[in-house]
This record gives sequence, structure tokens and C-alpha cells, in this order.
Amino acid sequence: MPLNVWVSPEQVVDFCDALLVVFRDNGPRANRQKSRLMWLIDEWGIERLRSEVEAQMGQALFPASAKDEVNWAKRDHLGVYPQKQQGLNYVGLHVPAGRLFAEDFMELARLAEVYGSGEMRLTVEQNVIVVNVPDSRLDLMLSDSLLQKFPANPGNLERGMVSCTGAEFCNFAMIDTKNRAIAMAKELEAEMDCPTPVRFHWTGCPNSCGQPQVADIGFMGTKAKKNGKTVEAVDIFTGGRVGKDAHLGTKTHKGIPCEDLKPFLRKMLIEDFGARIRPGVVIEDIPQEEETNAAPTQAATPAVAVFATSGKEVSCTSEDLLLDVAEKAGLALDSSCRSGSCGTCKRKLMEGSVSYDGTPSALSADEAAAGYILTCSARPVGRVVIEA
Repeated sequence: MPLNVWVSPEQVVDFCDALLVVFRDNGPRANRQKSRLMWLIDEWGIERLRSEVEAQMGQALFPASAKDEVNWAKRDHLGVYPQKQQGLNYVGLHVPAGRLFAEDFMELARLAEVYGSGEMRLTVEQNVIVVNVPDSRLDLMLSDSLLQKFPANPGNLERGMVSCTGAEFCNFAMIDTKNRAIAMAKELEAEMDCPTPVRFHWTGCPNSCGQPQVADIGFMGTKAKKNGKTVEAVDIFTGGRVGKDAHLGTKTHKGIPCEDLKPFLRKMLIEDFGARIRPGVVIEDIPQEEETNAAPTQAATPAVAVFATSGKEVSCTSEDLLLDVAEKAGLALDSSCRSGSCGTCKRKLMEGSVSYDGTPSALSADEAAAGYILTCSARPVGRVVIEA
């Protein structure tokens, strides 16, 4: 969202500091689901936000340039590049899904000390840059055994991989992301030759820590039904772009079971990115048209959600989540995980019944018996009345 501001390099830190202070002091805090800058912009409008930032900085800001001066495509900084300083280089190393263990940190520190000046940089793609490597040490560094694990020139299907923490260490995530992202990219790299890098971004829940909307192909964790069982799945976003002509991608596929994802991705890479199966590789799981998804499900039926406290009555279907229905009606219900694991969205069901894809972990048997539901996971059956 353009702020219509131009800042000089010397102003960047002060500008970012002012923006954060304005958000810290004025952003919504009562509802965790709304504790994001976008909701402050929604309340204030972009002009007031700009004015508040200028007031915090104590100076007026120049308007944005009439012409976009960005003339470069997205750069990942992987590989070897000469620095401005004569005879020095920086080397970008790929860290798969950003996963580093304590031993890895020590080894990277050794690499920077031995071949560079002891300094490193971290990138938004979860990679590492070793700086100030003299020409005389460059070949030695590139032959170091650590670069087998953290290569300077990974394949086109591995180099653009970004992932959030995932269900392994995050209670909000609905799927495992890092392990799956690493395995998926490695397997696809072994099977396919892709002429250009493809950026894969994985996030375990709608909080979007992995930023799937800016990827060539983005994955957002969800749940889906397959053969009558609830399984880990992803919604897929495509077409995101950063750099020149930056824009967000759009959700193009919903509820793809993770166990069906690889053949689905392989098909996308061939059709949309010009990838080819490597010579000698035999593929036995090429999907038929749209048949890799869940087993046939019963058609959605009309439903009505009544929110008793606000007096709002909303038409919906038996496939809609009540939290989504509430938000579309303009009601701000507390919620964090959107997976039934935290209990923040718990509300009293005053009338009617609901269905779940599985058993929500944050709702006890006693609470369910007392009429409580989790709006992030509950779907209405016919007409329901909720205390909200």
C-alpha cells in the first residue's frame, strides 16, 4: 500500500523507527487478531498515518517519485559477487528453509573468520552472506566442506525456499512446514530441471509468517477432508512478486492434501515455469486432472448464523467457518490459531448445532457439553445462534 513518501538513505532508519513507534502507541491491542498495522491503516487511512509518522520524525517527508526508479528484478544474493572495495567479495550461502543448529552457527562463524573479516549478514530469504572475502581466499572458501550443506549455488528449485517454523515448534501452525519444504524442494530438484529459479514460500497458518503471497508459489497450511478423514493440506497462492512491479499473489487452489502435493507441484512447474523431467527419471504418480484432491464431499447446504449480542443475522453455507462468517459481517471475534488449538475464539452456542472436520484440541468435553464451540473450526448446521 503506497504511503506516497520518498526518503533518502540517511532517513531510512529514522523513518522505520517512527513508523514502529506510531504503530506501537496507536495500534489496536484489545483483539490480538487485529494487532496488525493494516488494521490501524484501515481505521486511520493512509494520509493520517503519514502525518503521524512525520510528526514523530519531526519533519515533513517528500512525496514519492513520479517514476519508479527500481530497475532490477528480485535478487537473492546467493553466489559470489565483487564488493565495492577492490579485491573483496561477498559470498551468499543457501540455508535450506533457514534451519540452523548450534553447530551450524559455530561453523559459519569459523567460515567468516577464516576466509573473511568475521562478519556475516542474514537475508530475508533466510540465507547467510559472508562478506569481505579477499580474492586470494575465494577458491579456498568455495572448496570448504561446509558448502556441501550450505551451497553458494543451489538448484533453481531449492534456492528460493522460505518457510515459517511450522507445527514442529509453533502452536498456531496447522501443518509441518520446514521439514516438508526441505524434502519437497530436494525431491523436485532431483527429478526436474527448471530453467529459472522458482520462489517457494511456506506458512503454517493464516498469520502468514512465511509470506506466501509474495512467492511464485506460496503454501498456506490448512486442513482438508480426504477419504472421510481430516488431513494436513495447503492453500496455494501464485503470481506474487517483489522488486520492480511488486504485487501480491492470489489464492488459486484450496485444500490440496500435502500427501498429494508433489505431483500437483510437478504439473504446475512443467506447465507454468517450463520445467522438464530430468533424463532417466521415471515418474509414476503424475496426477490426473484434479483427481489428486480430496474424495468427493457432500454439497454445501444453506445455513444462517445469528450473532445474538450484535443482532446480526448472516446467510452462509454449511461449509463456512463461523469465524469467517463473523468477520465478513464486520464482527471482530478474538482468534489466534484458526486451527482449534488455542481456544481464543471460544463462544457459547445458544441454539442449533455445528460440525467440525476433526476434534478441536482446545475444546474440552465439559465445555462442549455446556454448549461452547470454537468459531475458527465450527461450521453451522442449518440455523445457529451464537453469543457474539
